[in-house]
Amino acid sequence: MFESWRGVVGDIKPTHRPGSLEEFIKLLPEGIGVIPLTVGIRSGTEKEFHDVLDEYRQKAAELAGLGVNLIHIGGAPPMMVHGFAGEDRIVKDLEAKHGIPVSTSGKSQTEAMHALGVKNFVGVTYFPERMNQIFTRYFSEADLRSRRWKESKWTLTTWEDYPAKRSMPTPRKLF
Repeated sequence: MFESWRGVVGDIKPTHRPGSLEEFIKLLPEGIGVIPLTVGIRSGTEKEFHDVLDEYRQKAAELAGLGVNLIHIGGAPPMMVHGFAGEDRIVKDLEAKHGIPVSTSGKSQTEAMHALGVKNFVGVTYFPERMNQIFTRYFSEADLRSRRWKESKWTLTTWEDYPAKRSMPTPRKLF
């Protein structure tokens, strides 16, 4: 239905917050169109992440009906709460139903880290401990070992700041 000379990505964002869509578009080569939809996550709780799965499925169906070439499910936590294998089943079900490739934030992260040879990494989130345990399990299931800080109120402007804030060795790879 909608065309762009290199194709169209349907991007399902978890929230209505601005910023991530603009950054996503900057990463794409010129000539790729984007049709964004949102599921409207507000509280960011484990329950809400489980509850929005049907809404993600509805948005994927809507995008498939518009004729996109790829569906990207944004927001890692809503898929990670289902585990690595659970997310894989969700993706395969959507691909089989709509005949369109589907990617997720979590799959993109794990595939990139595997491609770069990353085995261990540090994850920094603003989520509570229970959610961080879910993320740790997800990455473990993807054969990656995540290490995270309990306190994550500060941000890193460069990796040079990292050793000063934590007595750990400087990472070899930044993702």
